[in-house]
Amino acid sequence: MRDIEFYIEKAKENLGITSNRQLSKHLNLGPAAITYWTKKGTTPTDESMLKLAAAAGINEAQALIDLHVWRTADNAEAQKIYKNILKKISIVSGVVIGASLLTVKGAHASPDDILNTAKPLYDWLSNIYYGK
Repeated sequence: MRDIEFYIEKAKENLGITSNRQLSKHLNLGPAAITYWTKKGTTPTDESMLKLAAAAGINEAQALIDLHVWRTADNAEAQKIYKNILKKISIVSGVVIGASLLTVKGAHASPDDILNTAKPLYDWLSNIYYGK
């Protein structure tokens, strides 16, 4: 599963910035907010997580589920439920994207065409499903 550091680094990369202070400013947060998330073990608010996910280019629903998994670190049952929700989202997303790809490629797609189109989708879904 992705951690807060992943989101922060991805957002900085996407925005072309290097410091947490610059990212805090971009997200309209106090200058110490990101330090609290990374060093003090606090979690962002839902609103801040949505801003961070947008800056990182990560699906907002997935980001909120990740956030709630982090918040429930001491509650194994709640974590299990949130992780299960994330897996279901990834499966449904895969079916929708897969159906879209087949529609776009049409009945004339070669087996190689289908495999080449499906491989990135498979990799993406595997990363979500297995928490990478």
